[in-house]
Amino acid sequence: MGKHESRKNKPILLVGNGINRLFANEPEDDDSFNVEKFKGEKEFEECSLHTEISESLRFPMRISVFYKGKEETVAEELTDFLKDKMTISKRKKKFLEDLLNLEVENILTTNYSFEFEKTICTNPSIGKILNRYGYGKEGEISKKEKEIGIYQYIKLSERQKLWHIHGIATRKNSIILGQYHYGYLLSQVIGYTSELLRRWNSKNDFYHHSWIDCFVSNDVHILGFAFDLAEIDLWWLLAYKKKHFEFTKVYFYSKVGDLDVTVRILLCTYGVIIKEINTADYHDFYNQAITEIRNGIKMDRDVT
Repeated sequence: MGKHESRKNKPILLVGNGINRLFANEPEDDDSFNVEKFKGEKEFEECSLHTEISESLRFPMRISVFYKGKEETVAEELTDFLKDKMTISKRKKKFLEDLLNLEVENILTTNYSFEFEKTICTNPSIGKILNRYGYGKEGEISKKEKEIGIYQYIKLSERQKLWHIHGIATRKNSIILGQYHYGYLLSQVIGYTSELLRRWNSKNDFYHHSWIDCFVSNDVHILGFAFDLAEIDLWWLLAYKKKHFEFTKVYFYSKVGDLDVTVRILLCTYGVIIKEINTADYHDFYNQAITEIRNGIKMDRDVT
């Protein structure tokens, strides 16, 4: 692979928990993927602010408040909860297959759950998922690097990798919950990018050792992800991407009326192209969004 080919813009897909909420009420699904409904049992504490919290905070921060900052307890319960759920509805599997059929080699997900893995595996199990582990980093990987997971991916096929950028339910120490863990992840991201530009500007081939390489050096299509202000790792990377990789594009797909005003302003600040779809039905929104992503990838490829 030559230097030019190794730096070729290869679009990626970033998805969030919206793709799970879409199917949360399907009777044949086990409802495991809507982690926003997860409450846990051991340390969950009642508090008078629950109603206000539910309205003002999204899952990663809301559950941290519910547990009074005991994120390790949440991670243990959450991973145990998700590892037991190995079914998937037919409609959801078909939807995910449509995503997998997009011309993207790398898919980034903020979800801890196994919806993509269960789509490609016959009789899915934790063992089968573990067998698909791979690491983008060359050489020895420390125990801490394996836990935080910036190098670890799931091999979906010969052409496609899945990166659980905020943790995966097979490894409780990888789960990103609350400001402590988001801050630590951000420090890992900043540390990693200290060498990224040197690698990009060198005469050597540029390899995607981490999901961070994928995000900053390629066009990104974002679907089912609200881009909450708490997602400080990704906001920082948007700023980094605009500063150093402004020749790449970021597309954000949203249903008309759903996008928070503050988030809209910040996305525009970092040059994100907002693609709003006017429909009242979420299934229709996602179907239209997938079509737009497919057409957009083809259009961008044809002009480069």
